[in-house]
Amino acid sequence: MTSAAPTTARRTKVFLACSGLGHVARGFETFTQECFDALRRESCLDVYLFKGAGPAGPNEYVARSLLRDSKFAKWIERRLWSVVYDGYYFEQTTFALSLIPHIIKQRPDVVYLSDGVVGNILWRWKQLTRSRFKLLLCNGGQLGPHDFPRYDHVHHGLAVGLEQSSRAGRSMETQTLIPQGFQIDRNFSRPTADEKKGLRERLGLPANRPVILSIGVVNSSIKRMDVLIRAVAQLPEPRPVLVVLGQRDAETPSILQLASEQLSPDGFICRTVPANSIEQYVDAADVFALASPKEGFGRVLVEALARGLCCVVPDRPYAHEILHDFGCYFDIHSPTDLPRILADAVSRGLDDTSARARHAAAYERFSWDRLAPKYVEMIERCAAGTSEGRALSAG
Repeated sequence: MTSAAPTTARRTKVFLACSGLGHVARGFETFTQECFDALRRESCLDVYLFKGAGPAGPNEYVARSLLRDSKFAKWIERRLWSVVYDGYYFEQTTFALSLIPHIIKQRPDVVYLSDGVVGNILWRWKQLTRSRFKLLLCNGGQLGPHDFPRYDHVHHGLAVGLEQSSRAGRSMETQTLIPQGFQIDRNFSRPTADEKKGLRERLGLPANRPVILSIGVVNSSIKRMDVLIRAVAQLPEPRPVLVVLGQRDAETPSILQLASEQLSPDGFICRTVPANSIEQYVDAADVFALASPKEGFGRVLVEALARGLCCVVPDRPYAHEILHDFGCYFDIHSPTDLPRILADAVSRGLDDTSARARHAAAYERFSWDRLAPKYVEMIERCAAGTSEGRALSAG
């Protein structure tokens, strides 16, 4: 009797979708690209990346959309006079509509995304067509439990998101707690003193003053860059240079004006840089600081921790969950706490032993080497699970 040929297990087909990827430098975009790079190596998954702009590659597609910063998007935004229907809303809407033909043709098992409007449109498409693909939300903090019922599975990066969702009544079978993954080398190395000097010269940073680095949207309402500027202004001369990297918004001019008033002309640098150059600025800095009381995850903290930097952060749950004992925590209600802790962190500087310990902690908890199998398990659970998506009470 001839034995039957072994059957090849069917691979789970996954779409990773992000409307800003290719033209916006934020946490959503960085995470989506790194997730694709990590999971495409997994033999049990068939992974495709959909982005809003940029070149296409193997298993990569550009879903053409009305980019949020385009002149036409801004014109529509002004005509509607609405803070709800902004350029980002139109970008997500047109991106989702461009994604639907790919879903029809390629029939994915799971669509994994972070953009709320994209998720809403795909949910409505599912309801209309009775499509069988599952929606997997990466909860980046902009949505809350009231939005989650439209998703078949929710991925939380922080325990606070899981707790809020569970209190709202979502079953544990349809949500997963896994930190966001990062590309972190197993072996740790930082620039030598001479290499750091050369790096600062290439980046246009001062060679003879400490550098405090912060990364985030240049505003006050969310990232509280104004608080950081005022804190640095209270440090004794010669002050460290405050370097802020991030996207600009409507609040940015007031932040730049405040920096001009509070800090010397050479004491503040504000830039928007590509995501792949962030590590160079981290390596050129002496201290990392963040003043925002809330973060969807806090990717910048992991990036700084992985490069061995001391992180000065608010005494808030998200920061403790990411940094554990490696954070320098300040009281957001105290006007003197942040300047004091910044001054202490700058005076202590970087030592190799502490830097290596920070890197090791980041690698073990956040590297794709450690987390990729957990992501595979989550995606396969989502693909195999029953559909959780249902109508919201508000319709």
